[in-house]
Amino acid sequence: MNILFCATVDIHIRSFHLPLINDLKKDGNSIDLVSNGNDEFEDISNKFNIPFSRNPLSFSNILAYFEIKKILKENSYDVISTHTPIASFIIRLAAKKFKLRNNGKVVLINGVGLANQKYKISIDKSRKRHELGLLDTDFIMLSVGELSKRKNHMFVLECVKDKLQSNKNMKYVICGTGPLENELKQYIDNNDLKDNVVLLGYRNDIQEIMLSADIFIFPSIQEGLTVSVIEAMIAGLPILASNIRGNNDLVVSNENGYLFELDNKESFLHKFDMILKSNLDDISKNNILKSKIYSYEMLKNSFLDIYR
Repeated sequence: MNILFCATVDIHIRSFHLPLINDLKKDGNSIDLVSNGNDEFEDISNKFNIPFSRNPLSFSNILAYFEIKKILKENSYDVISTHTPIASFIIRLAAKKFKLRNNGKVVLINGVGLANQKYKISIDKSRKRHELGLLDTDFIMLSVGELSKRKNHMFVLECVKDKLQSNKNMKYVICGTGPLENELKQYIDNNDLKDNVVLLGYRNDIQEIMLSADIFIFPSIQEGLTVSVIEAMIAGLPILASNIRGNNDLVVSNENGYLFELDNKESFLHKFDMILKSNLDDISKNNILKSKIYSYEMLKNSFLDIYR
């Protein structure tokens, strides 16, 4: 069977779909890929670099539409597997002839299927903290995500400002880059938080950093199924997250973390205090156990059945 995978950028495929693509190839399928980037993939027969843009109004997406139309005309595919919002929308427009198979059905699968084994690493926690400029005695709150309005890091800073100023061993660490970086730095400087807030920028050692932290904070305004939260669960981090779709599918208050009402400072501080008073070891164990249902090994057969 000839399958066309589609995603906005190469990194999405590399991060989430390589185990499935590998198993599909072992099943005798041929897989092509359309995405933005020049990465090479061992199990991909043909890679098409398409100028998708995450900005839905970008002219590049019009060019992407016509390039995909050409690819579909020149190749014969039995299945199109679409991922990420922009790329999925464009390819659905371009591939109008593709319909649900006869007697087809919609199947619910818990996430993209993370390869949990690659996250199960052993580190020297003290050494990692020192590498990041942190102390063994620090209480580390970690957030991971683009520095953007949607990820809502500024809200957390505004909520915990007083706690950070009064407790030099409480640290808020943020991994990510984005358009609000300068604004966040300005807020940190203006409020004398330079010793308590660490902006680490883009990192390729997220799991090591997670294993060095004490809790994970995910304050997003909008999300799908939040992979960062699942990664934090695999690491055994207690989670404090906004009560939105995606987050509330993963976090059960008083079980593996706490949910606070979106942009509600009083709610955030109340749940923050609750998580500090909780048995963090028990929450950690609950998260490690709960994360297994989102692993690729658990979901593998459900995925493959769809393509067969």
